Amino acid sequence: YLTPIHKTELQKLRPRNIDDALRGLATTGLSQGTVSGVLKTIRAALDYAVYPLELIQANPAHYVKLPKKLPTGIIKREIVTPEKLKELLTAYPFGHSYHMPIQIAYHTGMRVGEVLGLCWDCVDLTAPCAVTVSRQLVYAGKLGRRFGEPKTESSKRRILIDDRLSALLKRWKAEQKQAEMKHGQNYS
Repeated sequence: YLTPIHKTELQKLRPRNIDDALRGLATTGLSQGTVSGVLKTIRAALDYAVYPLELIQANPAHYVKLPKKLPTGIIKREIVTPEKLKELLTAYPFGHSYHMPIQIAYHTGMRVGEVLGLCWDCVDLTAPCAVTVSRQLVYAGKLGRRFGEPKTESSKRRILIDDRLSALLKRWKAEQKQAEMKHGQNYS
């Protein structure tokens, strides 16, 4: 979709070429934020071509605006009702690998990556019980999934948890300790 740009000589690049490329990207369903990021990158590269490289005299991307009616990238969220939670917990009972992440997400409102980034060092089961969000599980391309920093500094936070979740976490921790003792070095 960037064909109007990458096959055009730098000195022959015009605003309409960049505009055509962005319109092509818009037809692929990319969000407004993504297309805006592409335009910012093109502008920065062409600014560099103006100065210090002095390959062109003016940046043609400065005249280009984002196409209208781009998707904003807002994801429609579904609120999990108590009835839906009951349905999920019936499908994934205690002991299933999804059970505790579902419980933690429901009781705390944490993002999925934040829940999956929790380790026992982030869980305080002494009164008042709380979980601390200090990392999240992120997808790192070819490297796979890794722990990473939360998106913003304000995403790092301490969340107080209720007695029900606290009791479930204590039970889960006890079961993990038993499994570790049973399996020894093979436990993971």
